[in-house]
Formats: sequence, C-alpha cells, structure tokens
Amino acid sequence: MKHPFLYLALGAALALAVPAAMAADTANTKPTAAKKADKKKKKKDKKEEAAAPAAETPEAAPAAEQPAGNVVGEALKGVNFITPTKPRYDAKFYIYLTTAGWCGPCNREMPNVVKEYPQMLKQDVQLIMVSADNDQESAKHFMKRNKGDFPCLMGNVTSETQKLPGYRDTHSVPTAILVDAAGNLISIDRAPQIIGNWKKLTKGK
Repeated sequence: MKHPFLYLALGAALALAVPAAMAADTANTKPTAAKKADKKKKKKDKKEEAAAPAAETPEAAPAAEQPAGNVVGEALKGVNFITPTKPRYDAKFYIYLTTAGWCGPCNREMPNVVKEYPQMLKQDVQLIMVSADNDQESAKHFMKRNKGDFPCLMGNVTSETQKLPGYRDTHSVPTAILVDAAGNLISIDRAPQIIGNWKKLTKGK
C-alpha cells in the first residue's frame, strides 16, 4: 500500500458523501411527495365540491309562478247559462249587466246594450247578462223581446253569480260591472254609465 493516506482520505470523503447524498435525496423526495399529496387532496376536494348541491342564491331561485290563462273565462266554463249563446272565454274584459224585464230603466237601456254588443265583441269585451227576473221564462222573454243575443244567467234565484270573478251583488238594476280577464274590478256603476263609456273605460288597459 503505497499511499495509505490517500486511501484514508478517499474513504473519509466517501463516508461523508453518502449520507449527504441520501439527505439531499430525502430532501428532494419530501417536497415531491408533499406536492403529490396536495394535488391528490385538491382533486378530492374538487370532486366533493362538484358533487355537493349548489347553494341557493336569488339568481338560482325559481321564478314565481304567474297565474296562467283567463281567470274569468275559465270560471265561465262552469256557469249554467239559460241561453244557447256561450261567452267568449278569451276576452280581455267582461261586463256583468244585472237587469230584469220588470224594470222600466232596464227596458229603456236594453236597445243601447244590443246596439253596443257587436262592437264590444270586436274589442275583446264580453257582456254577460245577469237576470234579476223571477224565473228563466221571464228572462228569456225579456231577451227575445229586445233581440238580445248575449249569454244570460239567473242571478237572483241561483248561486251562479258566485262563480263570476269580480262580481258584486248591488241589489240594484240596471247595474253594470266591468272587470278585466283576471277578475279585477275596473268600474261599477249604473248600466248607462258603463254601456255608454265602455270604450273609454277599457282604453289603454
């Protein structure tokens, strides 16, 4: 052994290098393992977040349901009319006309009602006659005598008026009530005031 000190030096260097290399390798391994663990955890959290139900927000909340269709029109489908003429179920406005054959003012107003009725239909206004006569025959005779061709129901001896959205019993004739398709009251007055001003009352509504 020619250079014992050289071999001793090399041996000492190797002894110091191996632990240092192992330490460096361990140091490099730890961050890599930590990164993998973090990545795995984030992936798991993302899956759980996707599976969890979304939090309710004002934007995500369902819109409030609006009433569909024509409220008055739908109600009229269940009314027992004494005349063969049926009402329009898709009108924009409805006039409930309470009248009777024994009433003088009612007889005087009927020609105006008959005259205006075709124009009402063209403007999506449906007139419903509510008879205050004592029986159906009297009501039909009143309609026939005045050539009235609009739907009629009995109002004083039946409960049919309870089916009319927006109807009010005023115990007075002739009275007219104007409502919109939802049954909201627009005007209630003596018949001549409503029949003579229905165009003005429904304009822009």
